[in-house]
Amino acid sequence: MAVPDCPDEVAERIAPLSEKERQALRLILRGHDAKSMAGELGLSVHTINERLRNARRKLSVTSSKEAARLLLEAEAAEGDYPDLIVAKELGEVAAANTMHMRRQ
Repeated sequence: MAVPDCPDEVAERIAPLSEKERQALRLILRGHDAKSMAGELGLSVHTINERLRNARRKLSVTSSKEAARLLLEAEAAEGDYPDLIVAKELGEVAAANTMHMRRQ
């Protein structure tokens, strides 16, 4: 299935995603991997991978990053930016890593 160009097509395509699948995809957008998502949400890595696999299947894509991009496009087009579940400590680590990369 080709990636849709129209925001309405993207929104229609993500409609079947459960909130838990969307949550996992949003965490990918924040730079998490399956292990850090599992720790953050108090779930097993297997459960996270299953949610990502289901999202990829529903969106007919082969990459979780591509699925996350489609979700971001749809939510941005709708002006909908739900709260992302990310630990403050992880955000601080990401900020520190960004600052370190800028200095190099």
